[in-house]
Amino acid sequence: MTPEVESVVISITTAWEGASAQEIETDVIELQEARLGNLTGLVQMTSESSAGSGTIRLEFATGTPIADARTEVDLKLAEVPGYPEAVLKPVVVDVDPEVAVERLVAGRGFTATDARNRISRQASRSQRLERADLVVDNSGTLDDLVHQVDLAWEWIATLQRPEPGAEVRRIGSRAEDA
Repeated sequence: MTPEVESVVISITTAWEGASAQEIETDVIELQEARLGNLTGLVQMTSESSAGSGTIRLEFATGTPIADARTEVDLKLAEVPGYPEAVLKPVVVDVDPEVAVERLVAGRGFTATDARNRISRQASRSQRLERADLVVDNSGTLDDLVHQVDLAWEWIATLQRPEPGAEVRRIGSRAEDA
């Protein structure tokens, strides 16, 4: 009988076209590592920088819930004070905070108070939206979200980069529906 051991590993890759490995290391990876170093259950963090991109590999203790680890990583990456202009910014999945509370209560068994406390520890909605190159609206149905994620992957595959200061592209934004 061999026990099953599920390793929890998360990799973060950041692209910066035209940057040297040294620029990636000092201007991106080191900033991210400074935020990620105290993650709950983190066993090992390694990184590699090369021309045009850098990757951080996070290995968590056996039994660490992957969804919780991903959430904490996302929150910590949102704390990075800023990236050079040419670095591809994150894609943000946006939802009204009250909808998020309802979903945490219904789907994850949180109390409303615990859900609000968790949300309050995250980067604010406006901070997340400000940093994004692409926003996916998650306030609709699951089918709506699946369609928007497909569109987001199509956009990501093109590696289109808006000019600095350009308006953020929104997919399925309720503001566009109004």
